[in-house]
Amino acid sequence: MIKRGLSLMIIGAAIVFSGCANTPAGNANEAEPKAEEQVTAESTEDVAEGSAEKEEVPVEESTEADTELSEDMVSDSDTESEENGDAIIEDSSATEEAGAVGGPEEGKYDRTYLEEENGTYVYRMSDTALIQKYDELYEGAFDKIVESYNEVMKWQNQSFNANGKYTAGSLVLKDKDDTAVMNTGSYYEMDYNFNLENVGYTYVDLNSDGNFEIIFGVVSDADAEWIPEDYFERAYALIDGKLLQICDGGSRDLHWLGSDGYIYETGSGGAANWGTDRLHYDPSNIEIHEEYGWGSNAFISDEFLGYWEEPVHIKDSYTDIDEASRISESQITEDEFERLNNEWDARKIKIDWLRFSDYMQKESLG
Repeated sequence: MIKRGLSLMIIGAAIVFSGCANTPAGNANEAEPKAEEQVTAESTEDVAEGSAEKEEVPVEESTEADTELSEDMVSDSDTESEENGDAIIEDSSATEEAGAVGGPEEGKYDRTYLEEENGTYVYRMSDTALIQKYDELYEGAFDKIVESYNEVMKWQNQSFNANGKYTAGSLVLKDKDDTAVMNTGSYYEMDYNFNLENVGYTYVDLNSDGNFEIIFGVVSDADAEWIPEDYFERAYALIDGKLLQICDGGSRDLHWLGSDGYIYETGSGGAANWGTDRLHYDPSNIEIHEEYGWGSNAFISDEFLGYWEEPVHIKDSYTDIDEASRISESQITEDEFERLNNEWDARKIKIDWLRFSDYMQKESLG
């Protein structure tokens, strides 16, 4: 798997939008109303009936004390009602402050752990029992991250002969004698600055089926020039009990979660060809490559917004982006693109990552 992963990294950036999506672009409370009014009406009727039954009681026998007592009871009732109203308002405020956005929804990721904080959406996995459960189930995924790191570090920062003859690849410069390599591209280890302390992970039910997948990204304090902190670059799933990698990316192929419940993939193949796919995750569509532990075609594009030599908005799934971009319905103006692009960018949420280093310490992997 590691050798395959390195091979993919070596040719990765040369492929337009290499990554997870099954597309050419990817490959190139309101509470219910309370029945207080009904209860009050029924109570009034009961009182009225009771009064009718006792018509023979002279009104003159009502005393001033009775009147005062009745007024006190009404006053107490009003006070209690106000207090209850305050409590309801306080409860509503507490719910609003917690800001839970939603839950599982077909075709989208489960937003149970998506919260709104002062207008900002944050995905925060806070269920300790669920974390412990999936930490055990995804032990192999953590091992893969460490193995990949160790493999990369074997050839990282090696010297090379500047006077030698070289072949150029998308991610490395390698001499023909296979004695040295040098970085020339971007990949996950580079993005987390070759330091496992900067790796973050969390669990997301990507299709709301009750099974959580694991995604890996970069925490905010990575010592790097640019930090893709709210994107995920690797993802793994359990398919029939087997661990499969379903996503691999880098700075040119980044995945992110939208506040609308969809998954997005932003990729670039150069100045003339770049954009973002709106995706959904479909494990039934995965093509399994057991020898590599890889599952392809896990993510399917439902919509594309970007530049394909000119601004385009492809509103449906497509198989050939070149063909789909030439359709008149896909053509949009620069102004339309800017407006839509700002709308899509505004959906990107923040991710409160769990720390890979905490997992390593707990499991004594480091």
